[in-house]
Amino acid sequence: MVEATIAGVTGREPSITIRRGVVVRALVPGSARPAGAPHVTAVALATGERVPADLVVDCSGRRSTVPAMLEAIGATRPVDEPGDAGFVYYCRHFTGPELPTLLGPPVQHVDSLSFVTIAGDHGTWSVGMMGNAEDAWLRRHATDPETWLRIARRFPLVAPWTEGTPTTEVQVMARTPDRLTRYLDDGHPVATGIVALGDAAASTSPAYGRGAAFAAMEAVCLRDVLREVAATDPIELSHRWHDRVGNVVGPYIHDTLALARHRHAEIAAQIDGREYAPADPAWRFGQALGRAAVHDPDLLRATMSIGAALERGATFARRRDIIRRLEELGPRPGIPGPTRAELVDAIGTARAA
Repeated sequence: MVEATIAGVTGREPSITIRRGVVVRALVPGSARPAGAPHVTAVALATGERVPADLVVDCSGRRSTVPAMLEAIGATRPVDEPGDAGFVYYCRHFTGPELPTLLGPPVQHVDSLSFVTIAGDHGTWSVGMMGNAEDAWLRRHATDPETWLRIARRFPLVAPWTEGTPTTEVQVMARTPDRLTRYLDDGHPVATGIVALGDAAASTSPAYGRGAAFAAMEAVCLRDVLREVAATDPIELSHRWHDRVGNVVGPYIHDTLALARHRHAEIAAQIDGREYAPADPAWRFGQALGRAAVHDPDLLRATMSIGAALERGATFARRRDIIRRLEELGPRPGIPGPTRAELVDAIGTARAA
């Protein structure tokens, strides 16, 4: 949807040329090295054509090959700061005469599993079952369509979303680890004339749905920086860009990476039958807020603002009215569903029968 919308707008702009199906094979450095590092002046296409550029923007996603291209022209390879091994998604699509009733949040964390329920158009929707990449039990069982259904239907708020007609088998999406790529080496850009944004710079868990939002926020940052600094001043542009993104988008990215690390560790504990009780106050606040949100409109608005990356959780954690309301409501139960042990036992019994 985002791609189609932006393409529709830019396609009507006479100053913009869109070339689809074109493969960039390499970056082309100029002779000058204004920051003591390569300065990119063009890209080389698979056809042999060179396209000159005042600034190259890498928007090619979490599997971008640009870091290798930079290394190939003598730049220091950008440093990847990998997160956890990530999650695996076991997804199915459904259709029916009407969409299921939304009984809970679109992302539900219940013991060792998470679910993502997404409404589509023309009477279609999808259900994603998410677990740790290291969860061998889930990998063995969730890939079978019938067992997938049995698992999903053990969760009361997810079960109604499985009552339609399946239009797919189980579709598995893996190899989605969190990653933050740093294009600064000891405070200096690894290259000038090029910036990365979106998943090419920071990949976060798809379950939280923030990747497109972060890319849009970074695009606005780049627009603003280019209004302040000309591309002909590559050193200032590079530093201004990294500072702006780091201050505006960076906190949200780090919050999301921390959230995924906690969830990954929580799932591991739940698989082992252990309680997950980290000392991190941000995690504890987020859990309390999420559980209480369905009982109070102000808390619900706070939760939605955080989820939509409009405000940080830290902002609400400092608000006295939010803290006071959480104290008044007291501890609230989480989303209903079986424990890991109950789920394993139920699925094992069903398969035996």
